[in-house]
Amino acid sequence: MNNFKEQLKQELRTDAPFTVDMKQRIVINKQPKTAPAKKFNWQVSVISLAFVLILGFVVMLQVTPNGATASKTVEILPTDQPNGVTASKMVETLPTDQPNGVTASKTVETLPTDQPNGVTASKTVETLPTDHNELFDLLQQNETVLPIIEPNGQLVIQPTIGYLMGKQFGLSSIPMVIEPDTEIKIGDYIAYYHKKDIIVAPVFGVAGDKIQTSHGQVTLNGNFLALPGAVAPIVFEDAEQENIFKFYFRDLANYHKTKMRYIDVDLDPLHEDEYAVYKNEVGQTVSVINDAQIAGKVIGLKNLEPTFTLTTDEQSLYDAFKENYDLSVLKGTKPLTIAKMYVLAESEGDYETKFAFKPTNERPTQSEIVKYIQDKQKIRGYYSTKKIQRLVSAYNYNGIEGAQFEQSSEIEGTIKFTPTYGDVWMLIRMIKNDQGIWQPTTK
Repeated sequence: MNNFKEQLKQELRTDAPFTVDMKQRIVINKQPKTAPAKKFNWQVSVISLAFVLILGFVVMLQVTPNGATASKTVEILPTDQPNGVTASKMVETLPTDQPNGVTASKTVETLPTDQPNGVTASKTVETLPTDHNELFDLLQQNETVLPIIEPNGQLVIQPTIGYLMGKQFGLSSIPMVIEPDTEIKIGDYIAYYHKKDIIVAPVFGVAGDKIQTSHGQVTLNGNFLALPGAVAPIVFEDAEQENIFKFYFRDLANYHKTKMRYIDVDLDPLHEDEYAVYKNEVGQTVSVINDAQIAGKVIGLKNLEPTFTLTTDEQSLYDAFKENYDLSVLKGTKPLTIAKMYVLAESEGDYETKFAFKPTNERPTQSEIVKYIQDKQKIRGYYSTKKIQRLVSAYNYNGIEGAQFEQSSEIEGTIKFTPTYGDVWMLIRMIKNDQGIWQPTTK
């Protein structure tokens, strides 16, 4: 059991995918003050008092305090409202908070970019937030999250080197859909050719831009570039914070280095056909590429679906095993069939079933499984969604249908295959228990 805990701990602290929901930003608008009530002289005659009340009632029907109209229909809608709040049903920007919690619009064209505490959603800022949470919020607002799409006649590339930053770091090798000959902006991902590689990297500068770097911090035209991969590394306050946000500061391929190397540059303004991109070949830096190298702008990740399916008999056996996880129902089942069931459970996010296939000494308790799922969702919640889980499983395991089982001893063997989207062997080690049942093992 200690082995499992160490394995889980290592998994969650190293290459485990993650995400965190962005914190709600609140803009507080002051509530319009109510006009003070008029004082009446009680010595006025009854007739005069009645007249005043009637007149006041008529006036109240026409006009409310602060110039807001009380009419349900008007010839012209007022454009100016108290505290700048518009009465239109459609606005260009949306206040995030209104008096008494009432929002002034149902639809908007754009969301506000300015946030409280001086945090802006601009790609560049004069000063970076010193508070870590504010910095994380800013980076999450600015990161480019690629959608998962079906190619509609568009080109698809398989990156040999991928520098996806932020929450999508774990998808750097997934096939990507590109659009050649389209406008490229700062923060976009582009695919380009370099020697024998197809590299995908974020854009940090375009024509006319002046780029400088200092120990991992990129400045663009004199201001700090606030994008994942462009901000200097920080000292995280705790392990959980590091697990969630580490890939906003460093790419996946280089994270495990004990000491990161940074190559500072001071580039001349970029020419018309040049772009500045993130690079981390021998050290984290910014590199310049030209139009001739560019394959296209990355517009999405190619949707992948698992191709490993069970036969009718295998599905019946799988369903029977899931009823109470009795391993005896698998006796006599071929190792490849059990391996297919194992990866199918993973693709469905069914961790209880997945772990049930493992040897007893590697199998967690029910409470440990619950904690595993909670930790997984907290640290890599983006990857816990069904769509992403199936995408990752399809990338890792498509091709297992044609796998071979190589038995090395009476009780040991290996499932071996080349994934559809890779050129490196995928291995699943198998071990036979005392009942003669094959089980996947990580030992």
